Amino acid sequence: MARARPRLAGGFSAQIQTTDLREQRERAAALDQSYLFIQGPPGTGKTWTGARIVVDLIRRGRRVGVAATSHKAIHNLLDEIGKAARDECVPVRGLKRCSAGNAETEYGDGDWIANVEDTSELVDRAWRVQLLAGTSWLFAHEELAGGDLVDTLVIDEAGQVSLADALAMGTAARNLILLGDPSQLAQVSQGTHPEGVGASVLEHLLGPQQTVPPEQGIFLDRTQRMHPDVCRFISEIVYDGWLVGLPELANQSTAFGTGLRFLPVDHTGNVAAAPEEADRVAREIRTMLGGSWTNRDGETRPLAQKDFMVVAPYNMQVRLLRRTLEAAGLGDVPVGTVDKFQGREAPVVFYSMATSSAEDVPRTLDFLFSRNRLKVAVSHVPGLHRRQPAPARITRAHDRADAPDQRAVSVRRDGARAEVVGHA
Repeated sequence: MARARPRLAGGFSAQIQTTDLREQRERAAALDQSYLFIQGPPGTGKTWTGARIVVDLIRRGRRVGVAATSHKAIHNLLDEIGKAARDECVPVRGLKRCSAGNAETEYGDGDWIANVEDTSELVDRAWRVQLLAGTSWLFAHEELAGGDLVDTLVIDEAGQVSLADALAMGTAARNLILLGDPSQLAQVSQGTHPEGVGASVLEHLLGPQQTVPPEQGIFLDRTQRMHPDVCRFISEIVYDGWLVGLPELANQSTAFGTGLRFLPVDHTGNVAAAPEEADRVAREIRTMLGGSWTNRDGETRPLAQKDFMVVAPYNMQVRLLRRTLEAAGLGDVPVGTVDKFQGREAPVVFYSMATSSAEDVPRTLDFLFSRNRLKVAVSHVPGLHRRQPAPARITRAHDRADAPDQRAVSVRRDGARAEVVGHA
């Protein structure tokens, strides 16, 4: 709550920041009834790092909890923990809290995790295992309060976890490790709450800053996903210039170049769906199909439909794009909202913004021009992004000169747009 520096045993006073896995493990193991914030931008190996920290803690005789807002995220981290444990020959047995009659809540990859439907039963069996996994419903339960069962609780995708939920889950453990990125899109939620309550635990810890200070946490600064031409844009607008790509990512390229492209499309009066943009996207993809794509290993092949991804902020535009692409014989091109495609990637991504002008926006300008939303859309791209797409391609209408609120556009929205166009 106080945003204090993490407390480590032995009077550790050096900076917390390190990119060395051995040192990261030592910092996690030295937590003294405190917390560790590990900020992992797209493609930086957050899950890989978190899993290896968990395995090291278990090797040291600690019982670890694994939590997230969704069972899918929990299972993803458990998959990586299982791989790390096998690689390092560390025996691990665990229990996963699941729901009766709901197969999606059950972990089914291997026999090292047992699924348990009853919390009391899980607590009774916990003393014989090294790992417990579940959502906030498990770790906020009164039977786990006090930290007697769990030494360290690792919360994955913490950028989607509210401060209140993190505090409630934190009562189950003596130490807390928060894995995530505050610039990730938050969970969809309903309801009205007091100011500040809606912030994620990571947003609370960062305050006005975009990256965790070196004396307060760990920033994973090397992405394994984005071409330098794309990474540079994301790094500047979201991560204070600290995010860089691995050198071999510069090998990634398309016959149409790399980086961002801004494709203006003229239309007026469109609120949440723009047929003009959908038609332009279809034409662009038809033109690019069969062009060369070279991956990070220097392997080159023709671009196929599944090598493209089309993203839009609104479901109406998503449905229109699907119909348009199917009619053009491009039905295998993935189409979805920014929220749906969070974490996925493709060599070429198109981002169709749909709304004609500021006065037509169906929600708010902060939603449409959110830095976080643009970050998630653009960071899908190893090579090219187009806004109203391109190797990152982004599409939107020209601003209407007669729009009555044109001069009242927020600085945040105008800055985000300028940064995209400036990099395109």
